[in-house]
Amino acid sequence: MPWPEIIKWVHVLGAAVLFGTGAGIAFFMLMAHRTRDPAAIAHTARMVVIADAFFTASAVIVQPVSGFLLAWMIGYSVSDSWIVAALFAAEHGPYWEVGLVCGAVWNWWMGKTKSLGDMILTHAVANGALSAYVLVTGKWEYWM
Repeated sequence: MPWPEIIKWVHVLGAAVLFGTGAGIAFFMLMAHRTRDPAAIAHTARMVVIADAFFTASAVIVQPVSGFLLAWMIGYSVSDSWIVAALFAAEHGPYWEVGLVCGAVWNWWMGKTKSLGDMILTHAVANGALSAYVLVTGKWEYWM
C-alpha cells in the first residue's frame, strides 16, 4: 500500500478513535451521574481519565500530524489560511467556533495588509478585553 493511502487510513482511524472515545466517555459519565452514587461517579471519572490519556491523547497527536502530511502530499502549503484557521479553532477548546472565526478574519486581514504587527496588536487587544471581561464578571470558564 502506498504511503498516501496509509497516512489517509491513519487519519481516518484517528478521527474514528476521537469520535468513538468522546461519545463513549460522555455516555459512561452520563450513566454514572444518573446513579447519583458518588463512588460510582468517582470510579467512572478515574476510568475516563485513563481512557482519555490513552486513546484521546494519542489520537489528538496523530490527527494534526497525519492531516499536515496529507495536506502537504496533495500540494497545500502549511501556510494556507484554512489550515491556520483550523489550528486557531483547535486551540480554543470548547469555544472552537470563536477560534475559527477569529482565525479566518485574521488570515483575511493578514493577506490584505501583510502586517504581522497588526495581528499581534489585535490578538493582544482581544485577549486584554477577554481578561477584563472575565475579571469583571467572574466567568472563569473563558480561561480554560
